[in-house]
Amino acid sequence: MYQKFICYRLNPNEQELGGEVSLHKNVNGRIFINCRLDVRDHTAILIDEDDEIKAVLSLHHFYLLNVY
Repeated sequence: MYQKFICYRLNPNEQELGGEVSLHKNVNGRIFINCRLDVRDHTAILIDEDDEIKAVLSLHHFYLLNVY
């Protein structure tokens, strides 16, 4: 199933707050349309309908919002 994702960078100055990750949004979130998500070893891989890799993102530095 192909979906729309918006990628945001985790706030690099406040990643660890009492053991929790800070999810301060960057307003310039990058949008990926018609992709499927594959997650391996804390890495998000976004693949389009032609099986082309559109993004490889470390989940230690980025988070994704799924937008239908």
